[in-house]
Amino acid sequence: MNGTLENTIRAALSAAGYKYHGGTWLRLRGRGLDAISINAASGGWIDHRSGERGGYRALAEKLGLGHIHSGYHEWRQEQQRQQKPYDSQQRAKTLWARAVPAVQPKKPHHYTQRDWDEAQAQYRDHREAVWSYLASRGLDPLYWMQYIKIVARLEPRYRDGTPANLDAEMLERGADFCFLIPMYQPGKTQAAPIFAACRGCSWRFLSTDTAKREKSVAQCSAKRASRS
Repeated sequence: MNGTLENTIRAALSAAGYKYHGGTWLRLRGRGLDAISINAASGGWIDHRSGERGGYRALAEKLGLGHIHSGYHEWRQEQQRQQKPYDSQQRAKTLWARAVPAVQPKKPHHYTQRDWDEAQAQYRDHREAVWSYLASRGLDPLYWMQYIKIVARLEPRYRDGTPANLDAEMLERGADFCFLIPMYQPGKTQAAPIFAACRGCSWRFLSTDTAKREKSVAQCSAKRASRS
């Protein structure tokens, strides 16, 4: 394989006996197929007659092209090897810097107390959800909340109508925010600044919806009771 998904798609179509023409967009030829165009660079496709469309997985299933599925993963692995190694620690620090403390901070000097309370009101439900989550698992919220930060808004991404990142997957399961717990290097202390000895973050997805939260707490309590 020469490192391009385009050649994999063309080879799979030819091997399966499908005829086509075109460049970046391959237009299939033959009865019942002439309305289908395939993007040779990504594997995305559209049926101009029915309006049906999808990604490379749907294309492989529709046309019976197992080569595309396996070839795509080979291509992705090759692309990832060529890319700069992903710095997960830097990403964790970026998330932490943008997140909101789980415990409401003290009022800045340029705020009145009323204005500060109003500005923080948008995070009230998030903080209550984190508190309930910790309490439902037998953890002391008063202790843990000081080490936690909240990402109040998820950033879902989709590809061909399907979730393309964890935020999108959790959003479809009912979550609408997440909170971060810092992870420290062995033997290091939790000294300020909090990230001086931190190597990353663990995160949990939750919902600000009270009904969903109470259902989750009830399920957790039932599991704990069954273990005792």
